[in-house]
Amino acid sequence: MRRLWLALAFLAALVTPARADVDLTLDAASLTRLLSILAPPTVQVGMAPAAAIEVAIQDIQVTGFDPAANGGLGHLLTKMRLVSPQIGLDLVVTPRVALDIRKKDGLSFCYVTFQKMEIPMPWGKLDAATLLPSLPVRADHVYEVETSTGSAGLRSMLTKATMSATDLKLTFALDRAPLPAGQ
Repeated sequence: MRRLWLALAFLAALVTPARADVDLTLDAASLTRLLSILAPPTVQVGMAPAAAIEVAIQDIQVTGFDPAANGGLGHLLTKMRLVSPQIGLDLVVTPRVALDIRKKDGLSFCYVTFQKMEIPMPWGKLDAATLLPSLPVRADHVYEVETSTGSAGLRSMLTKATMSATDLKLTFALDRAPLPAGQ
């Protein structure tokens, strides 16, 4: 009887698909193209408890990488134009951006946080990074994939971001998953 259980466990291990990790390495130009698609066109900036202004993010560009910053997790060095007709803002800034991968409610999110964004003011420089919220980008998706036996779900989940002086490597875990309802 024990051999039967061992044989069944062995067969189950053979038939159960294993998780696979896939690395995607992006240089500054590739990451600029990706961010221009993924970045929200505007963000709400809280100026007071009941007041916020809308700021448009335009012409976003990754200009480099600082892998030693943020405790070794790194910063993206960026350049972008911020526009808000509400307050007469039209300014090019060069913020440092941190990426933090966290799970929330069983899903993976990449939080994009501005770490330093100096804006010249009449009295000196204002670090506007403290006014901006962390932007959660969902990094956990289930895709429908056609197989020889029909449709199957493939879950892609961002698990790690590793920065070097020349690129950013994103590690995704791939695994089978049930398709969302209605598919």
